[in-house]
Amino acid sequence: MKTKTIEKIIAGTMRRFTNSIEDEALRADVYKCLIVTGGCITSLVQGGPVNDYDVYLTNIDVTKRLAQYYVKRFGLKADEYQVLSGADEDDQQAANALDISLFKDQVKVYIPGNGVLGDPAVADGEDPALELIAGIGEGTYSPVFISPNAITLTQKVQIVTRFVGTASEIHKNFDFVHAFNYWTPHEGLELNLESLTAIIGKELIYRGSRYPLASIIRTRKFIKRGWTINAGQYLKMCVQLNSMDLLDPQVLEEQLVGVDSAYFAWFLTELNNAIEDGDATGRLDETFMIRVVEKVFG
Repeated sequence: MKTKTIEKIIAGTMRRFTNSIEDEALRADVYKCLIVTGGCITSLVQGGPVNDYDVYLTNIDVTKRLAQYYVKRFGLKADEYQVLSGADEDDQQAANALDISLFKDQVKVYIPGNGVLGDPAVADGEDPALELIAGIGEGTYSPVFISPNAITLTQKVQIVTRFVGTASEIHKNFDFVHAFNYWTPHEGLELNLESLTAIIGKELIYRGSRYPLASIIRTRKFIKRGWTINAGQYLKMCVQLNSMDLLDPQVLEEQLVGVDSAYFAWFLTELNNAIEDGDATGRLDETFMIRVVEKVFG
């Protein structure tokens, strides 16, 4: 697809999305801070359908306000959730009390109980009704799934609260080089030569990430789409993963959530429920982990 066409599609989608925000001050601030990056641009470059538009913001306070806006629209009352900002000392203290890891460059939505609202399959594009859900109400952008790290709206828009900052800062958390293209209202579409080369060759090239376990698992969906990956890329992921203590529940949760906001939501819910029921305490053991995996995935 031509560059101008890609730019026009993204710009139009983001203008419709921001215009749907009823709070005028928030609407203006969100548009100023917008960054669209990740898989949607890869899909457009390839001329294929977009699963969702991943929206990031450069300002953490605006990100927190936007998260609060959509959680309220989901129907939750003020005492049924918390939106925590890593840049806020009080929020950091609240996160510590809740045993939630919270980086300074992120916003998290804390929901007691399962920790998520809605169906994870919708957020991951695995629900066959996704297209119908995405098309409800022309110009309507309503929340259909909320996790600690992202908010999925109708019309194929996903607001990622997990990472906040400039495009280059956000990309430090990305794993594969093909996702480094981005769009902002001020710069327009910025295409990365290395990313385009990877897209044309449909080759997965690992550049390092905070979440190597999520990266290893994510390769499955790309391979199904005809992408290739060599053994060296897996070796790089395994080397990074070797330093992670996956039997630490907090580390495991961070790794499984990775950059896919809902991929392992059901597993983590079952794991947390088992821990709360007294089946495991503190550091997990391999037998317990395997038992939960078999329960969830069969």
